[in-house]
Amino acid sequence: MNINNSHQQVSFKSSMTLFVLLLTVLLLNNTAFAKTKVLIINSNGAVPKYQQAQTGFSSHHNFSIDVLDMSKTRVNARRIARIIDRKSPDLIYAIGTKAYMAAYNNKLTMPMVFSSIINWKRLPTNKYIYGVAVEVPLNYQLFIYHYFFPKIHKIGILYNKTYNAELVNKAMTISKTMNIQVIAQPLRRNQSINIVAKKLLKKVDAIWLLADPVVLSSRKNVVSLFKLANRASVPIFSYEPAFKNFGSTLTISADPRTIGSQSATLATLAEKILLKQDIKKHHQDPAGTHIILNLKQVDALRLQFNEESFDSVTEIIE
Repeated sequence: MNINNSHQQVSFKSSMTLFVLLLTVLLLNNTAFAKTKVLIINSNGAVPKYQQAQTGFSSHHNFSIDVLDMSKTRVNARRIARIIDRKSPDLIYAIGTKAYMAAYNNKLTMPMVFSSIINWKRLPTNKYIYGVAVEVPLNYQLFIYHYFFPKIHKIGILYNKTYNAELVNKAMTISKTMNIQVIAQPLRRNQSINIVAKKLLKKVDAIWLLADPVVLSSRKNVVSLFKLANRASVPIFSYEPAFKNFGSTLTISADPRTIGSQSATLATLAEKILLKQDIKKHHQDPAGTHIILNLKQVDALRLQFNEESFDSVTEIIE
């Protein structure tokens, strides 16, 4: 008897058995959710990153999917309520703040996952809601600010207490471990940003721009803040690449290239929720960062810059 041939036959049979088992599991996974109804509510399907998130989610699992685009005419809160009631989805995927609030206000009893929301922690939530954060964690942002500009120790934040009090308190706590002082200045809805910003700019080495609907309530507010900061020779650190057009010195945001893969991860999370598996974290941080450094602003404001940090930069403005 040829022992080697016998061993090879057993090994081949074992491999084939394992292959068949894996294929069976794969087929079961692809068909198990075919009748599972998922309603995607998209704040605006015309926005590329929202559409990318929708495509990434839809293409990775075999759910039965309906899409509701809130940018379309005649899509309002009442109609959304009727659609949710009529379709009775097993799960809702909300893309953007508008979609999130539209779903949440319907007093959901089914699970919901979300993405593409800046500062999601300011929104109401419940035990049925899970998602992927868009903003980079605070401790990493503060670390990068200090790593790039080690001489900057006092960082100012303009914020509205209704939307960002919790986030500001957390930033202050984190900053104490990093040789950084966060100086926060509240802004009420009826206050002039010019008056409040001038007061803050006298006390700080840099401004840390947050996603705040009161501070950033208009383009006029944004332009005024950047002009005042430039006159005071104070850099602005931002969270959104679009602010590079206004003159932000440093921007830290989630890597846009990971939106599709994160949506696929979100689809896997949705699957776990529907299978009633134990999920420890209700939200995940973004995968990867995009760091924009404006060297023109660095030179214009005569900032001392750590050149070793160049390796961390994704995009340079010269």
